[in-house]
Amino acid sequence: MAPTKHAVAAGYIAPHPSLRRDSLDVVGFLQQREEYSDKYLASLKSIHQPPRKWFELLAWWWLLAVRTVVGLLTGTAGRFRGGERQLARRAQMFNCDGQGTALSAVLVGHARSVVLNRPDNGWLHTLAMEVDCMRCQHAAWTELETPSLAWRLFDIFLTLNLLSQCCLVYLLAPSVIHSYQVYRAEEDIWWLSAALSMLDEPGRLPRWERRAAPAAARAYYGLGPDATVKDMLLRMRADEVCIRDINWRLAGLAPGTPSEAVAVRQLRA
Repeated sequence: MAPTKHAVAAGYIAPHPSLRRDSLDVVGFLQQREEYSDKYLASLKSIHQPPRKWFELLAWWWLLAVRTVVGLLTGTAGRFRGGERQLARRAQMFNCDGQGTALSAVLVGHARSVVLNRPDNGWLHTLAMEVDCMRCQHAAWTELETPSLAWRLFDIFLTLNLLSQCCLVYLLAPSVIHSYQVYRAEEDIWWLSAALSMLDEPGRLPRWERRAAPAAARAYYGLGPDATVKDMLLRMRADEVCIRDINWRLAGLAPGTPSEAVAVRQLRA
C-alpha cells in the first residue's frame, strides 16, 4: 500500500494518529508523520450528546459513577483547585478506564467473528487502534508526571478489572460500551479543554507552562523537539474527539455492520 496524504475530509472528524498509520508499507508507515493542523486543533470545543436511548442512559449513569470515584481518588471532585499532578492522575485513571473498555470490544468482537465465521468489516482494526491511541497517551502522561509504583500497580488492577467486567457487558449489550466510550471521551475533552485554559493563565500550572512535551508524545504525534505540554494536550483532545465520533456512530449498529466510521479510507480526503 503506497503512502497516502491525509487531510480532514469535509464532514468527517480528523482520525487520530493510530488510525492514520495503517499502511502495510514499512517505509510509508515511518514517513507518515502528519500532525493535526493548527486550525483544526483550535476549532475543537467541549461537546455533549444528551442520552436518549436506553443504552445511552445506562452509559451516562455509569460515567457519572466513574467520575465520582475518580474525582475522590485524585482530588479533582467538585470545584478543582489542584495542580498538575492531580490533573495527570485523573487523566491516567480515565485513560486506563478507556483502554479496558475498548479492549473488551476487541476481544469479544474477535471471538464473535471467529466463532460465527463472519467478517468484522473493519471494527476490530478500528477498535484496536483506539486502544493503541490511549496506550500512547498513557505513556505520555506517565512520563510527564511519573506515578509511584503503588499507583501504577493500581492502574494495572483497574484496567484488568474493567476488562473482565466490560467483556461481559459487550457480549450482552455492545451499544452500552460504545456509548460509554462516547461519554468518557466527552469527559476527557472537557478536562483537557479546562487544562488548556489553565495553561493560558500565568502561574496557574507553572510546571507545565514552559515544559517540553514528553518524548513519548513527540514520537506519537510527530512533534519537534520544541513542542510543549500545551501542544500535547491539544492533540490528546483531538484524539478524544475522534474516539467520541467513531463510538457515537458504532453505538447504534450491530457489531460487524459495514460503516464509514470504521473504514479508514473513508476518513481520507
